[in-house]
Amino acid sequence: MGIFWVTVDILKRWLLTPFNNPQSAEERNYNTRHSQARAVVERSIGLLKGRWRCLDATGGKLCYKPDKVCQIVRACAVLHNLALLKNVPLPPEAACTGHEPDPLPHAHPHPHPGGVQQRLDVMRNLHTQQGLHL
Repeated sequence: MGIFWVTVDILKRWLLTPFNNPQSAEERNYNTRHSQARAVVERSIGLLKGRWRCLDATGGKLCYKPDKVCQIVRACAVLHNLALLKNVPLPPEAACTGHEPDPLPHAHPHPHPGGVQQRLDVMRNLHTQQGLHL
């Protein structure tokens, strides 16, 4: 849990983003899968924020060093899973709001070349796994 996907164009090698203007079936498939994964992550973050107010009350900004923030989020995820195992319900105010994800931003003029290649590799791997033939 602790993984946050930000939808911006590729500024880092490890930050996989959707294609801003998909041109092929492979690119559209990649964007669909990316969108599905993003939705799962956003719902998971919403559940954690609903159960653990320390993740929500700060407006999404924990004022600690990144390593400490990762420890806090990981601890919240573990405690959330234990609560689920023990059938501890979510607080009533933790209901999902069903907000729409942010729209895709404009492309960054200088994407990271390693990130672009990584996204292409993932796209091709998805294509191969699904047996798509263009």
